Amino acid sequence: MAGTIEVNGRSVRRGSVVEAIRAGIAHVPEDRKGAGLVLTQSVLDNGSLPHLGAFSLGGWLRDGRRTEAVAEATTSVRLKSKGLNQLVGNLSGGNQQKVVLARWLTQNCSVLLLDEPTRGVDVGARGEIYGIVRRLAASGIAVILVSSDMPELIGLSHRVHVLRAGGIAGSLSRADLDAEDVQEKIFRFASGQEAVVRH
Repeated sequence: MAGTIEVNGRSVRRGSVVEAIRAGIAHVPEDRKGAGLVLTQSVLDNGSLPHLGAFSLGGWLRDGRRTEAVAEATTSVRLKSKGLNQLVGNLSGGNQQKVVLARWLTQNCSVLLLDEPTRGVDVGARGEIYGIVRRLAASGIAVILVSSDMPELIGLSHRVHVLRAGGIAGSLSRADLDAEDVQEKIFRFASGQEAVVRH
């Protein structure tokens, strides 16, 4: 795999979680239960997990500041819970996903990488998550969406890159995504039946 990562002119070493977080890169993994959350911990703990250093002073957690930041972030994603002390494992799938999203809003985020963000959530929660993603994009955050859900890709994206065999097989602009034959074109790119076209 080749290439470099730069965020706002700052080089980020590939594979370094610490550098990625410092650069403002946030990641919402496909497997929220296995890779995104600690189900036996509270909303507060999960919401602040990647940023404990920012909420600490002299090695001690500043719970007031941490609680305020997580409360504000969970309110912004309209989390439905019994409070910040509720165990994440007792939340619905949609609300668990909102906690994963909220954790990245407690600190400055420049790039949000969403990997199958609505997998395993109900229709109502899916619509709410779409609304959150649109608001974040409108606020200036660069959103990179990885999804196998065609309507999700078409509905949320300004541009779609179709990947095949480790490379970009084709790129579609917003105008392309509004065309009637867009799904057929995406399938053709993905199957290698159409030559690479970039806009």
